[in-house]
Amino acid sequence: MQDKRTFLRIQILRFIAAAVVVAYHAQITTISYFGGDDPYPVLELGVYGVDLFFVISGFIIVFIGSSRETTASVFVKRRVERIVPMYWIMTAATFALTHIPGLARNEISGPGHLLQSLFFMSWVNGPETYPVLNVGWTLEYEVLFYAVAAASMALTKRAWATAAFVMLALVLSGRGTSFFLQNPIMIEFVSG
Repeated sequence: MQDKRTFLRIQILRFIAAAVVVAYHAQITTISYFGGDDPYPVLELGVYGVDLFFVISGFIIVFIGSSRETTASVFVKRRVERIVPMYWIMTAATFALTHIPGLARNEISGPGHLLQSLFFMSWVNGPETYPVLNVGWTLEYEVLFYAVAAASMALTKRAWATAAFVMLALVLSGRGTSFFLQNPIMIEFVSG
C-alpha cells in the first residue's frame, strides 16, 4: 500500500512538473507570436519543471529497471514503445508544417535535420541546434539516459551504480568540449 501512495505522490509531482513547463512554453509562444508584455514571473518558474521531471525520471527508471524490466531488451522495448511513435508523429507533423509557405517563422529544417531529430541526435550539430520539434531536446537527454541505463543493465550486475558513474563521468570528462554530453543537467537523472 505504501508503494501505491508513494507513486501517487510522484505522479502528482510529475503532473506539476509537466504543467509548469506547458504554462511556461505557452506564455513564451504567445509572446513570440502575438507580442505582449514581459513574461509573468510566476510562469518563469516553469523552466525548473524540466529539472524536476528529470529527477523524477531518474527515480522511476531505476525503480522500473530494478523491479519490473530486469533485462536490457525489455527495458529498451518498453521505452521505445512509450516514446518513439508519438514523438515521430509530432516531429513529422511539425516538419510538414514548417514547409507550408508563410507559416514557418524560423529557418526550415531539411531532411538531414529531420533524421537527426527522429533519432534524438540533433545535438550533434552544436549548442544552438534543437530538434525539429523544439521541445524534443528534453527527450534527447532522456534517451541518452535510457541508452546508458540499458547498456549498464546488459553489461554489469551493478547496472544503476554503473549508469550513475557513466552519467557523472560524461559531465566531468570533457571540460566543456560538448555542450550536450557535459551538461550538468544530466546529474539530475542520477539525483533521482
